[in-house]
Formats: sequence, structure tokens, C-alpha cells
Amino acid sequence: MNSLPWWRKIRYRVLIFGLLMSIFPLLALGIVNINNTWTDLERSIHRQNMASVRWIAKDIDQLINSSITKIELTTSAFADLTKETKTQQEIVLFSLLKEVDEIEEMALLNKSNSAISRVSKREVLPLAENDSNLDLLVQKTQYGSVYFTKDGRPMMNVFIPLWNKQENERSGTLKVKLSLRGIIQKTVGAESGGYYFVVDSQGNLIGHQDFSQVLKSTQVTTSEAVRKLLAQVSPLEVTAPLKYKTYDNTLVLGAFAPVSNLNWGVVIEQPVKEAMVPIYQLVYKLLAVMGGLMFTVIGLSIYFGLRFTKPIEKLEAGTRIIASGNLDHLIAVKGDGEVAKLVEAFNNMTRELKLKSQNLLKEKELLDKVVSGAGVGMALIKDDCTLSWANAQLRSWFGLRDIAGQKCFQVLGEGNNYCQPCLARKKQGDTEISGDMITSVLVKGEKKYFRHQVFALNPSSPDDPRYLELIEDITARREMEAMVIQADKLAAVGLLASGVAHEINNPLATINAYAQDLIERLQEQKDNIGGAEQDQVQVNEIIADLNTITEQVGRCGQITRSLLNFSRQSDWKLEPVDLNKLIQETIKLLGYRFKKSNIQLLTSLEAKLPIINGSPIHLQQVLFNILINSVDALEAGGQIEITTRKKLHWVEVMIRDNGSGIKEEYLAKIFDPFFTTKPIGKGTGLGLSICYGIISNLKGEIKVDSEAGKGTKVIILLPANGETDVR
Repeated sequence: MNSLPWWRKIRYRVLIFGLLMSIFPLLALGIVNINNTWTDLERSIHRQNMASVRWIAKDIDQLINSSITKIELTTSAFADLTKETKTQQEIVLFSLLKEVDEIEEMALLNKSNSAISRVSKREVLPLAENDSNLDLLVQKTQYGSVYFTKDGRPMMNVFIPLWNKQENERSGTLKVKLSLRGIIQKTVGAESGGYYFVVDSQGNLIGHQDFSQVLKSTQVTTSEAVRKLLAQVSPLEVTAPLKYKTYDNTLVLGAFAPVSNLNWGVVIEQPVKEAMVPIYQLVYKLLAVMGGLMFTVIGLSIYFGLRFTKPIEKLEAGTRIIASGNLDHLIAVKGDGEVAKLVEAFNNMTRELKLKSQNLLKEKELLDKVVSGAGVGMALIKDDCTLSWANAQLRSWFGLRDIAGQKCFQVLGEGNNYCQPCLARKKQGDTEISGDMITSVLVKGEKKYFRHQVFALNPSSPDDPRYLELIEDITARREMEAMVIQADKLAAVGLLASGVAHEINNPLATINAYAQDLIERLQEQKDNIGGAEQDQVQVNEIIADLNTITEQVGRCGQITRSLLNFSRQSDWKLEPVDLNKLIQETIKLLGYRFKKSNIQLLTSLEAKLPIINGSPIHLQQVLFNILINSVDALEAGGQIEITTRKKLHWVEVMIRDNGSGIKEEYLAKIFDPFFTTKPIGKGTGLGLSICYGIISNLKGEIKVDSEAGKGTKVIILLPANGETDVR
């Protein structure tokens, strides 16, 4: 048994429990306190910021109004300023430039809005005959839109109407160009805690504590406070603090207020990091307190945890030792508490377990001897034919590793369906279901035969095995029976071949005698025939046909003698053999078969092929059988290739076809007697077996290489140096 991971040990659980019970309440209280303080601080900052922006907005409005009021008071001292001399007009205008710092430029306009006097702090301005920008019929003081100079400074034009008091009519207009930087800086620059800025009705930045932001035309419309100003949201509608990321991607707390009469807005933005410094200080203090408390609690938890859990850990370590098989181990614990009593009870249980384990071990050894010595496979099967257990013999036979959930017929039977008949389903009420059943199963590529016997059990629960199946491997017995049958067949074939050879020899002798007699008569008549050339040719053709008959009769005689010799196991007569010539003769014998099946025959015979020692009849029989097999494997229009060559000290004959080929599982059995893949009645299964015997007797080799659907190649190797002896 592996040791428990540290987080599952009681020592660490006690430690963790102590830490959690000590730290968690303080941590929860601290989090709640910090959260409430954070919320209260945000609301407090929001209230302060709202008050500040309202004050600044009011200051801006008052500053601009006070400047305009000064101008109006000065101009009201004259009955009609437009009727004064140009010198007097410029004196008045310059006095206003000097008195009001925010004025950049002033222009006195007549009724037709043409400039009659103009003054400026920064440059000398010529009078303009007509200025389209002054095309206004001003009846009361009006504020123009904010615009920016080339260097980026914000400006605003104010138009103040001038009146002729005697005639009580508008006599002209005073155009005042105000610099907003001075006005806004007087109010915004005086505040602290965050930064303030002012925007116009279009959201353009016209004032900022950092005036470089105005000169750079920084876009501030991404700030939520600016968006609310542009949407004309009342500050009174914003009850919760505004927290957002401003134009420079800084998280801030924002507030805003509009400037009366000007359609401007004042915004304050305070970075959260700066605003929440008191909260951060509180968190640091809380963490310091918690750290000190944690170290104290850890020390106490370790001390008491070790003291309380040491006996339990000894018990756990002892159980692991006992679980590993050491039943002689006893756990020693001091004291008289509950843990000590538990350990003593556990030691008593260990003694009882040791005694019973010894008895069970003896019974198991005895049972293993019986089961292993029987040499049979055993399996326990449930009511649904699921395997529950299999002994080592059965696992070895079928290569079983994991039998969980497998059906008996899938592993031990002949397929994926229930065995027919199924012994376990035939008579479920009998102690012995039936006598036996024989199955054949392909195990590791080899066909095995098994005898099955099934016995019913009396299970104590539905999940227990219902049947005991005994399985005996009878493959050797079946093979022995097959060998006996094959031996009987071979003996019968030998007797049959001997009888047939005897019976055929007599008619063959008669045919040969008559053919020889006809040849002699035709030779005599040929000499007596006149000089007719056509008659001479016909006689010669008949004599050639008769010679062929006598030659083939002689071959038949050799074959019958070979059959007699084979049946008598007679000695072979070895003689020099020209394999190329023998192949040509065999091809002639099969010429009709090749032509009938439309088979293309290709030959590549080495010209100077060495002569070998062998039996011509037997070698021709080998060639004949192999070529017949190739013809049978080919469909109409197939191809057979015959090649001979010298290979070191061997003569090689290769016969290749492009027929149906042989399946891989059959290749190991093609030289077995009576094994054939041909349909019933088309083959006996003796051809390749005889070929193998003939080549082996000549100290040669025969090899077959084939693949299903791609054809077959047969290679015959025979000694080339005349060293062959009959085995």
C-alpha cells in the first residue's frame, strides 16, 4: 500500500483546520471592513469632488461676468463711445486692456459692424473695412464659441452692445477677445487632490491643470464624466461614484459640473491609486496582524497536532505494514486512552487474521495442486454466460489477460453467438448439464479442438457464478486420428495405383505393338509407292504420328512403372537431366490446356544451364503438377512465366503466375498431404506433397511465395554439380 499524500494525513488536516479556524474569521472580518471602508471612502471622495467642481464652475462664471461688468461700467460712462474721437476711444480701450488681464484684443464697431478702433496686447492691428466675423446685430451681451489660436491657446469672443443714451438706440458693438487660459488657471490651478479640466460644448479641452494637455489638443471625450456632460446629464442624477478609465487609460474617480451661461463643463478626475491610499495602508496593517497571528497559530497547531496525531499515525503505519502481508507485526502504543484501546483491538484482530490466513493458504496450495495437475482448463460462468474466473491453464491456452465482461462463447466458443447447443442453457436444472461438446477454435493462428463439460453450481447470490466449465485440449488426439486416417488413405491409394498400373500396362503394350507394326508396314509400302510426291508426304506424316504414339506409350509405361516403384518404395534411377529440355517437353504436354484457357506463356531459359543428376520422370511430374496448379489458379487470359538460371552451386527454376494467389494462413499447410484449396472434385491435395518429397530426395529445395489476389511464385533449387544422392 502506498503512503497517503500529505494533504490526506490527519496531522496536516489538524494543522489546516487550526489555521482556517483562526485565520478565516479574521480574514472575513477584515475583508468586510475593507469593503465597507472602500465604499464609504469612494462616496466621501465623490461628495468632495462634486463640491469642488461646482465651486470651480461658479468661480469661472463669476470671473468672466466680473470682467464683462468692468467693461460695461467703463463704456457706460460715455453717452456714445462711437461718437468720441479716435484718440479718446483708444485711451478707453487701452485702459480696459490694462485693467482686465484676460482681455487679449478689443474692437469698437459702428452700427454697420465696421471696426472704427482696434487695440491688442500682442500686435498692432489695422482697421478692417468690413469683417464678416462681426456681422452681428447685438442687442445684449453675447458669448461666442471657443476657438484656438495657431499655437493652441483657447480664446472666446464676447460681444457687448453700446447704446446712445440720448436717442436710446444701439450705436455700436464692443468686441472683446478673452484668453481663457488666465481665467481657468485662476480657478483650476488652485485646487489639489486629482486634476481638473474644463471642456466646451463640443467636448474640446479648453483648460487643464497641466496646460500642455490643452496645447496638445488632448482628446478627453473618452472619459465617462465628459460623455455625461455632453449628454447634458444633471450632476444631481449621478448618485453613485463614477469609476472609469480616463483618456490616458488610468482608473479614476470622476465628477463633473456645468458652467452657467457658457455651456461649458468642469471635470475632476482623481486616480484610484491615490484616492485609496488610506485603504491600502489599512490592508497592509491587517496583513501584518494576520501574518503574526498565523505564525503563532501554526506553531501551536504543529505542537498539538503532533501530540494528538502521533498515536494515530503509528496505527496507520502499522496497518500498512500488515496490509503488505507482514502479519507478525504488532503495533506498540503507550497510554490507556481510546487510541491505545483501538490499537490493542487491532493487534488482536491481526493475530486472528494470521491464523485464518495460514489455514486458507494451506487449502489454496492443495487446491492449486489439484487444479494444475488435472491439465484441464476451468472457468466459472455466470447465468448470463459472462466469464467470472479462469484458471492459469485456460488463460495460457487462449491468451487471456482481462476477462471482465466477456462472454464465454466469445472467448471459448467458435464465434460471437451462443454455442449450438449451449450446454449452460440446455438443462439449467440438472447438476451435470450434458455429456460434452466439441469445439474448434483458432488460437494464435493454429486450429485447436476442445472438449467441454459444464456443471451447475448452487450460487448464494445472483452475482455469483452459476456454472463450472471443464475444458480439455483434444487437439493431439484429433491429429493422431487424422494421421491414422491419412495413413489408411495413402495405403489405399498405393494399392489402387499398383492395380491401375498393372491393368494399364497390358493395353499400353498392345497399342505400342500395333503402332510399331504399322510403322514397319508403312516403311515397306513407302518403298513400293511410285514417285508421287504427295503420297510420300502423307506416308511420312502418318509415320511421324505413329512415332509420337509409341513415344507417349513409352512415357505412360514409365509413369506406370513410377507408380509401381512409388507403391513399393523402390530405389530411384538417377541420370543426367537437361532441365531446359524437360521444361520444353512438359510445356508440349500442356500446350492444349494453355491454348484452351488463353494463357500467355513466357519462358526465359538460360542457354548454358548446367546438367543435374535426377530422375527425369519425377522431375517432369514436379513441373507438371506446379504448372497444372498455376493453370487452375488463372482466369482466362492469365500469364505464366518460367525462368531457369544458375545460382552459385544451384540450378534455379522459377514458375510465376498472376492468378488468385494463396491466403497467408494456408501457406504453412500447402505441402501437407490431402490439403487443397481447390473446389471439391478438382484436386486431391497430393500434388505439392509429392513435389516436396521428390525435391527433398534430390537434396533440393522448393519454396512458395504467394499473396492473395496477386499471384504465386514457386522456386525450385537443385544441386548443379552432380553431387546428388538419393536420400
